[in-house]
Amino acid sequence: MEATSAKERARQAAAARNKPTARGAGLSNRIGRAESQGNQITSYNEDTSGWKLSPATVMVICLFYIGSVVVLHIFGKVKGASSAMTGGPAGGAGTGDESL
Repeated sequence: MEATSAKERARQAAAARNKPTARGAGLSNRIGRAESQGNQITSYNEDTSGWKLSPATVMVICLFYIGSVVVLHIFGKVKGASSAMTGGPAGGAGTGDESL
């Protein structure tokens, strides 16, 4: 029986690890290739229907929406405060129930 050296066993193990498997190439072999997407996430494909929006465009639309909600809340507070000072129905003053 012939004993193999540690160096020879290491070479055999490295050769066994480098053999291609039946499942295809690993992710590390596909990085940088144009035909495979690997670990890249795409928001849309060229063949999908509908609007093509980049993530930056979606972020700008969201910020405009949030800003409009904030402005409308401010306008509602200002209008409610001004009608309360003038005795309008929004503040509850001037409804005619004060004499009871």
